[in-house]
Amino acid sequence: MLKQFAQFVGGTSNSALSSICRVGATALLSLTAFNANAFSYMDGKPSLDEPAQVDGVYQISTLNQLYWLSDTVARSAEPNAEINARLVNDIEWNPVYFWEPIGTAEHKFSGNFNGAGYTISYLKTANDVAEGVGLFGYTEGATIDSVKISNCEFYGKAYIGTIAGVSENSSISNCVVGSSSSNQVSVSHGNTTDKKCFGGICGKTYGGSISDCEVDTKVFAFADSLGGISGASFGTAISRCAIKGEVFGIRFVGGIVGVMDEEASVNDSYALNNRISGAEKVGAIAGNLADHSKIGTSYAYNVAVYVFDEFDNKVLTPVMFGESSDESSVTNTFFYHPSIEGAKEIREQFQSGEICYALNNKASKGDIAWAQTIGTDTLPHFFPGDTLYHFIIKGEDHYTNDPTVIEEGMLHLTDAEDFVPDFLGEKELEYGADYVRGPMSSNFGTLCLPFAYKASSIETEGVTLYTIASIASTSKYLTLDKIDDDEEIEAGKPVIFYAKNPSEGLKVVATGSSVVSATVADAFLTGTFSSDVVATDADKKFYLKDNTFYKGNVTFNVGRFRAFIHDAYVNNKLESLDILIEGLTEVETDDAAEVNATVVGVYNLAGQQVSAPRNGQVYILRMSDGSSRKAIFE
Repeated sequence: MLKQFAQFVGGTSNSALSSICRVGATALLSLTAFNANAFSYMDGKPSLDEPAQVDGVYQISTLNQLYWLSDTVARSAEPNAEINARLVNDIEWNPVYFWEPIGTAEHKFSGNFNGAGYTISYLKTANDVAEGVGLFGYTEGATIDSVKISNCEFYGKAYIGTIAGVSENSSISNCVVGSSSSNQVSVSHGNTTDKKCFGGICGKTYGGSISDCEVDTKVFAFADSLGGISGASFGTAISRCAIKGEVFGIRFVGGIVGVMDEEASVNDSYALNNRISGAEKVGAIAGNLADHSKIGTSYAYNVAVYVFDEFDNKVLTPVMFGESSDESSVTNTFFYHPSIEGAKEIREQFQSGEICYALNNKASKGDIAWAQTIGTDTLPHFFPGDTLYHFIIKGEDHYTNDPTVIEEGMLHLTDAEDFVPDFLGEKELEYGADYVRGPMSSNFGTLCLPFAYKASSIETEGVTLYTIASIASTSKYLTLDKIDDDEEIEAGKPVIFYAKNPSEGLKVVATGSSVVSATVADAFLTGTFSSDVVATDADKKFYLKDNTFYKGNVTFNVGRFRAFIHDAYVNNKLESLDILIEGLTEVETDDAAEVNATVVGVYNLAGQQVSAPRNGQVYILRMSDGSSRKAIFE
């Protein structure tokens, strides 16, 4: 059973950014006090060069053109500047100038900005009372895609992020912050009060989405509401995002989000190999979860969550979230740290593919978000990648990347287990199989298996297979033909069997057989691979009980891998059918007085002596002259 943890949160916030923003591979996003005097910056601005346009999109290739965009948005005549731009080169900022974010509280950026996978590096800000700081200061209804940030330092009082300080109803996707071990991305606070909302991608978000973003850096500040992706998220949908760096703050500190509020959500995201630290409400995924916010299909692996006590001692508290409200929810999430109970089992579940399959809501096709290469990947990662498939052998779960190959072993079939892996559908698959039925109360039974086998494949002694030879239209019996030991019974063909010792059960073994996923009926029997409830015209169908086929009066159950007699071949007036094995003995009809006068012993078809035979039943009669015969009592 998968070990799932509901604690993945710690604060509240609203933000929706849709795409993948990546914040460096091993970069450092550090929210520490920033000393502007340590840098030799110049007052003033670099020259402003207006970039050329292609189809109405500004093509930005130099830092002067990037600064032109910032200056143009700030001086826009409209509250929101709908300017579209695209990077066509890596841009390295001149360290003698401070950066002024694109978009202000009065003039927000509302256009499309396509980073095209290029990197912007060495941006620095120095206003210790600034609010809304990052590559973008304030956005509203904007689309920001495929931007890489490295070796940057953003400094201010509140709402600080690498991509955007404050994002409203915007889409941020495919961004990377910090792409190598030498990169440093700093989000820092000034020496002021009311410091809050610092994030690896955004400081604060309202609505919109953040998706497919990766932050491999350090977020560090003596402030409230810190998150590896967003400091505070209000109604924002965060998906397919990863944080691999350390996050350190005071209250509401989360690996992905510090505060989640107003139906904010985190899905298909993870925190990996990092530390999350704070004094209050600290969690591997979120600090605080409130107002119908949700976390789902996410995991935290090898994440150390520390909470400082009143003596400033670090206390390891491995939880997914700091606190949550009754209206919030955390589902299908998984947590691993070596210190927790059952850590070894959880680590094995990650490595085997069990958790990856669970994160995909136990599906191998359709809209799946996670992939894992068995034997290579120790952890799930975002799709595309190798799809994971699940199957069961002898009651044990297995996972593979090849839907056409099953590991060596025997598929164990029982009346309570499925026999076909869920990804096969109608596809046939070659593999070993066996079927086991426990002790039975009757000698006769029905059998309908999804794989081909021979009568000689039955390992239980004293079991013989039969097909129905005929059903008499006026009599109360049906005749059976024996199936030879070397005759193959095709997959899906229903048969009747006789077990000399029913208490020993039944075991059928077939190796290299073709498994089918559809039932097959012969002239009289209809087989089923799943437990069926027969309700329609049930009085025209017969099911086996106590060695006799009885008519279904209203409804009746047919067990898995068994069969019933189809109504099209049965006289509707008959209430029961006795089994007659043709060739065993002739059937003679005698009244009770005649039989008792000539019979020295009455036996049922299982060879057990009967003291009080019932009318309408078939019995074997031992005669006074030493002969035997089969008779129906009437």
